[in-house]
Amino acid sequence: MTIDESLHILSPVLSIEAADLNLLVTLQHVLEEGSVTKAARRLNVTPSAVSNALARLRDMLGDPLFVRRGRGIVATPRALALKPRLDAALDSLRSIVEAGGGFDPSTCTRRFALASADNIGAGNLPAIVRAFAGRLPGATLQIVTLDHAIASDGLSTGEIDVLLGVPPPSPEQRSEAVYEEELVVAVWTENPRVPRRLGLARFVELEHIAVEVNGRHRIDLVDAALSRRDLRRRVVVSVPQFSVAAACVVGTHYATMLPAAMAKQVARMLPLRLLRAPIELPRVPILQVWHQRTDADPGSRFFRGVLRDALAPR
Repeated sequence: MTIDESLHILSPVLSIEAADLNLLVTLQHVLEEGSVTKAARRLNVTPSAVSNALARLRDMLGDPLFVRRGRGIVATPRALALKPRLDAALDSLRSIVEAGGGFDPSTCTRRFALASADNIGAGNLPAIVRAFAGRLPGATLQIVTLDHAIASDGLSTGEIDVLLGVPPPSPEQRSEAVYEEELVVAVWTENPRVPRRLGLARFVELEHIAVEVNGRHRIDLVDAALSRRDLRRRVVVSVPQFSVAAACVVGTHYATMLPAAMAKQVARMLPLRLLRAPIELPRVPILQVWHQRTDADPGSRFFRGVLRDALAPR
């Protein structure tokens, strides 16, 4: 989708030539902040200036955009529907400006969107946020689930800048490994079916909870390793997140596979016993993935460098 096509959806009677793009920037900030006052602070204008801009947009778009709830405001369905395309269009415009004048991370005000599986968030998102705050102080970071990114095709639409995880491959995407994960077995501490040392035969006999992204893409390597030995485990529950899988084994005789770093953190909060897998499994490469059209964009490249440095093994 081109910038003109993205902006044209704002109104069937409004042309980009007649539009004041500053109004759209204001709308984007209010949608992100959920507050006129906070948006005004980010834009370095007064709250009344933001309110006036929203009033002009209401007239142009024929929609209230925001309604009051208590002391705050909430976006209307129309405003929420506009947000993904508005973000993509304005980010494209920002990248044009930044590319033309040389990218300066200290003055960059772009929104960067990162999709992440929950196992990455457990241990690495704080480091990413700290690195982002230090190196892109004027930009904003939005973090969404891996499931949402795949379901919405966010990399292709421009809604998502980078995806972290083990996504299904696509010819339009570029990727690089940023670190590796080891998988371990997690069971309830009171599970009577699991001995102190878990052998392969008992492991296969157990009923398993698998993590599947978007209801289709299983993101562990266990089944492939078992099939090479003509073995197969029985998956009785599929869930979209590792944290859900961990919670679901508690109080049951099920087992699940978790990334080791996340598993150690979760086991401090849940009654879980962690065991070494009784079959040799390759370490899982965690990728950062982006769309090919942002390959040379200086802002996107800088953002990927921030992620790469934040996730580098210490």
